[in-house]
Amino acid sequence: MQISEPGRAAKARADAGMTLIELLVVVTVLAVLSVGATLTVGRVKGDDVAQDATRFLNTWRLHADLARETRTPQGLLLDTNGMQPMQLGETGWRETGGKVSWGSRVALVAGQGGRRGDVPDLVLLPSGQSTAFTVTFASAQSETLRRCTGGGWTVATCD
Repeated sequence: MQISEPGRAAKARADAGMTLIELLVVVTVLAVLSVGATLTVGRVKGDDVAQDATRFLNTWRLHADLARETRTPQGLLLDTNGMQPMQLGETGWRETGGKVSWGSRVALVAGQGGRRGDVPDLVLLPSGQSTAFTVTFASAQSETLRRCTGGGWTVATCD
């Protein structure tokens, strides 16, 4: 018959598993890694089209509201790389804020027949009127397509 020492049995039980703190650290590390992997793998390229259309529509609405509230014409300068907000001042049109880059291919058809000098492609007036336009966002990898239209006295919408 073997007689064990009381201290030795307690020490063996303490070394047998993980402490609660160690378990929490492991779970936290795994959670951070899984979120990072989900964000990296879960991004679909076609989502750029929807994001660009939503970003454009929100920017258009913001500047339409800003034109009405400040009684100052606002504008959006669009090209294949992104859009630049503009405002009409005493010396002409000037850029306001930073340029927003597109993640998808973009095509613009403005009712004014294109850009003239330093005038932005889309002009939003304090009266609520704006340049008629159609902006098309397309994915290079898939058939995803979003079209935003508006102008005149109508509110901009995206399909």
